[in-house]
Amino acid sequence: MRHSLLLLASVAAVAAAGCAQSDKQLRYSAHDHLKAGARSVTTEMRLSSVGSTGDLSADDAESVALFASAYRAEGRGPAIISRPQGVDEAAARRAAGEARAILLANGVEQARIAEGPYVGTADAGIILSYETYEVVLPECSNMGAFDAASSKTNSALPSFGCAVATNIALMVSNPRDLVAMRAEDPADTTRRVIVMQKYRAGEPTAASRAKGASGAISSAID
Repeated sequence: MRHSLLLLASVAAVAAAGCAQSDKQLRYSAHDHLKAGARSVTTEMRLSSVGSTGDLSADDAESVALFASAYRAEGRGPAIISRPQGVDEAAARRAAGEARAILLANGVEQARIAEGPYVGTADAGIILSYETYEVVLPECSNMGAFDAASSKTNSALPSFGCAVATNIALMVSNPRDLVAMRAEDPADTTRRVIVMQKYRAGEPTAASRAKGASGAISSAID
């Protein structure tokens, strides 16, 4: 009897060991390695040399306008204007002022613009920068490193679903959505107010049917 119990205990221990999974295997099974993330990065635009007058070229002015559009779409924190030291100070300030004016004209709020100096060379120009997020893609494992015929752990292969998860991550329009939820837009209460007014007046609340619409079911398809 004692030997039978020892044998059963040994078999149970072997079975339990066969079903045990490491923390890494459990993360694979929960698809944690497939979850896309986001990390903070700095977007930077360098304009041409300040020159002797500090006037921005037409190309630089257009670049600043494009920078403003990108900042409004994806920027977080301030839009930073860095002007070079080691050049004509008056020209550098003039160039920075022109860049600021273009940012303001393209919808960037005054309170969100910061300005300061940096150490530059004689041919340095204005640097515009802001912080944003970029997507961190899932780490797809190399299938060649795994034995697809082995199923002793009864867990999904690390690469299972990774291509789909990567494609979805690449379609994220704003990586900031992977960090925090967006604020809700204000509700459009126009129709709600009209319905409530009609309800209180005892009038029908349904929308009026467009003129000429019969409401009859089409007989085009039997």
